[in-house]
Amino acid sequence: MVGERLKTLRVGIEMDQKALSKALGVTQGALSFYENDKRELGAQMIVKIMNITNCNPAWLLTGKGSMFVDNDDKDDEQIAALKDEIAKLQAENNKLNKELLQTLKELCRFQRKELQQK
Repeated sequence: MVGERLKTLRVGIEMDQKALSKALGVTQGALSFYENDKRELGAQMIVKIMNITNCNPAWLLTGKGSMFVDNDDKDDEQIAALKDEIAKLQAENNKLNKELLQTLKELCRFQRKELQQK
C-alpha cells in the first residue's frame, strides 16, 4: 500500500514523523493517517513528497522501480508527465467519489419512500 511505502521512504531518509510532517506542511496526525492508509495522498501532496525526498513517484504509487529518482536522470518532461498522470488519477478518484455520493443519495431517497409506504 502507498502508506507503507511512504513510511518506508520516511525511515529510509532518516526522518521522524514530526520532521517530515513539518517539511510537508501537515500535522503529524495527518502524516500518520497517510502512512496507515486512512487518508489518500492527493496529487499536490505527492508532488511535495517528490520535491522534499527525491522519491520516485512511480515507486510511491505502485511499488515499481527504485525508491529514489537519480538526479542525473531527472527529466523535466518525465516529471511533468508524472504530475499530469497524478492529476488525472486524482480527478478520476473525485469523479468516482461524486458518483458514489449520488448513488448513496438515491439509496436514501429509496429507503425513505419504502418507510413512508409502511
